[in-house]
Amino acid sequence: MENFKTYCISDVHGHYENLKKFIDTLNENDKVYVLGDVIDKGDESIKALECIMNDERFTMMLGNHEYMMFTYLDAYIGSPEKKAAYEAWVKWNDGGNTLAQYEALPKYKRIRVLNYLRSMPINFPLIKVNDKEYCLVHSCPHDNISYSIETLNKNDIKISS
Repeated sequence: MENFKTYCISDVHGHYENLKKFIDTLNENDKVYVLGDVIDKGDESIKALECIMNDERFTMMLGNHEYMMFTYLDAYIGSPEKKAAYEAWVKWNDGGNTLAQYEALPKYKRIRVLNYLRSMPINFPLIKVNDKEYCLVHSCPHDNISYSIETLNKNDIKISS
């Protein structure tokens, strides 16, 4: 197998053209960990998300924007949770454009996107690169990490905001 590089990216925020420019620099065997927030703010959130979903070099975790989207989509119609999720995602975090793009998808694609969101982890607790282990998280480690963050060398932890 040829040499490959490992990348961590985050906060694409619907900027599909920037994502494509990055993808064009990748080699066939490169690995990319996406630390969340692919959607919202930019004009092509769903296109960026689908691009990542369809590229086997990418492994994505749930960012707070995907979490808000998932929470809204998964809540029962008319429930207080649905209304609260709508306000958090669409009203306060620029999710309206993403929601419109999602709703414009054919039903089978909407189901695929929702299932993809459901399957995402909230962290990558032990990623090994060049014999070093990394804990990759979107914002801060979650309580269910199976080891104590204090035991890791702080230089080995890559945290995205």
